[in-house]
Amino acid sequence: MFVLVTGVGGREEPRLAAVAIVRPGSEARVRLDLLDALYPHDTSVRVEVYSGALAIFSRLKPGEVRALAERYPIRGLTAVREAVEVACDADPRAAIEALLRRVAEKGLKFARVEVRTRGSLRGRDAEQLIKRIVRDLRLLDKLGAKARIEVLGPYAVLCLLSKSKR
Repeated sequence: MFVLVTGVGGREEPRLAAVAIVRPGSEARVRLDLLDALYPHDTSVRVEVYSGALAIFSRLKPGEVRALAERYPIRGLTAVREAVEVACDADPRAAIEALLRRVAEKGLKFARVEVRTRGSLRGRDAEQLIKRIVRDLRLLDKLGAKARIEVLGPYAVLCLLSKSKR
């Protein structure tokens, strides 16, 4: 499900593997604690700070990142969500559209899609855009998964909150 980007010398480049939700104001401290927890397992780990969230870039699988982060008691860390699909574009609207098109190609369906924005795009604009695209691509299904799209600067990240009932 995840594509690893190979860099110079055929080495895997870190990709956005998870999104950490943190209490506002504690981003810097939680970032350092996450780096302490993940660095022994992946020396290329990188954590970018956004208001109330952290983007975790790693060569590890998203489930491994989540498990390692949850193994340690980190004050201020609310949740760690695995990145199911990621799109990046300078324009967050284009990233959201690319993300949802990729999801449609894979045949994923959703009972509900939430959106959280951190960066240049307003929440209401993102909600309207996502509602329109989800409707156009027919991604809604009562038995589908509950999902959240986190918009972190140039990244649009799909995280599943619950599994599909199928």
